[in-house]
Amino acid sequence: MDTLKNADQLLVHQEVELLELFTSFEGANKYSIKNLQGQQVFFASENSSACARQCCGASRGFEIEIFDSSSKIIAKAIREFKCCSTTCPWFLCCDCLRHEMRIECPPGEPAGSLRQIKTAYSTLYEISDPDGNPLFLIKKPKCVGLCFESTFKILTMDKGTQVGRINKEFSGLMKEMMTQADNFSVVFPPGADVKTKAVLLSAVFFIDFMYFEKSSEKGSSVGPM
Repeated sequence: MDTLKNADQLLVHQEVELLELFTSFEGANKYSIKNLQGQQVFFASENSSACARQCCGASRGFEIEIFDSSSKIIAKAIREFKCCSTTCPWFLCCDCLRHEMRIECPPGEPAGSLRQIKTAYSTLYEISDPDGNPLFLIKKPKCVGLCFESTFKILTMDKGTQVGRINKEFSGLMKEMMTQADNFSVVFPPGADVKTKAVLLSAVFFIDFMYFEKSSEKGSSVGPM
């Protein structure tokens, strides 16, 4: 837990699944999480049913457990499946349409949540503390999927100041074309506590599923444009 507490920035690399590379079978996502020196400090693994992965694709519900170097679970991210969810900010008047995820750190102890909020035009995600008090906003960039790199800005609640970011990094032409494995980096806001950092780290997985997870059948991103 001290590693996460003291981290200013982390690198997140999705592992290549060989079965997915040669077949249409959708496997559980796995991520190695490294510091700026390239040392692996955490590992994250998805828990979901094979049926959900094949039938629901990137829209599936899941749990992602984050392990430290001693294989102890330090945090858990939970996203429920919502059959009526939407990515359009104009149709978010009902909670059943919102994409959201809750985070526990350590498991069983609420750390905060991430939820899509209604706006006139842009797509925003609200980061809240365990009591539901809003802390930050994550803003989706205009270019997602078509660009080699995309930056999701972490903003203050008044949208006036950028205090951090989540970057989708270019993984190389062959890796981008042939696999679903993506590379990310997350820069935490100054002064963020360990629970908030767990929420923002989990937001990387959320963004990966929302915008960069490819459909096995269609071979294209299912995330919103």
